[in-house]
Amino acid sequence: MSVHGYPWEENRELYQQLIYHGRQFLNLELFQDIRDRELMMIVYDSFEEQNHLAPGWDRDFSPEGVPYYWHESWPEDKTVWEHPSNPNFRRALDMKFHELLQDPKLNSNAHKKEDHDEEEDASGISGSDEDELIPQTKPILVKSQSQRVIVTSKKQLSENDEKDNADD
Repeated sequence: MSVHGYPWEENRELYQQLIYHGRQFLNLELFQDIRDRELMMIVYDSFEEQNHLAPGWDRDFSPEGVPYYWHESWPEDKTVWEHPSNPNFRRALDMKFHELLQDPKLNSNAHKKEDHDEEEDASGISGSDEDELIPQTKPILVKSQSQRVIVTSKKQLSENDEKDNADD
């Protein structure tokens, strides 16, 4: 485990699984900066919870291998496809995202890199980041035709413009 103790920092496969899980089941949106660590901890907790069920819940699998769930108090024919804890984690993630977005103290410092020998990206995965950061109190929200993107650097902004022009 890394110095910070984030389980995904030195495990790119775990990081990719967390991103997939967060986007697929929790509507994950990232800032692409240090604030993402708090969001990723919620995603990690949700990911770990997928193999556990609260008392009264049970799980089975469809013939295709997709899990489905039911509660013992429900009629026999009632089931759900979503893990019972996902709505709670989705709400927690949404609340934390908006808290981080609206906190001026966090937003004013969010784009400053920590003082390390080797810089880290928003996920905590070590790497090089040569982006020139945009001085601002809040990220820029760019709506492209395909998706909503939060831009925090000039390089990312120009990449988003190039992608939109290529889509036209």
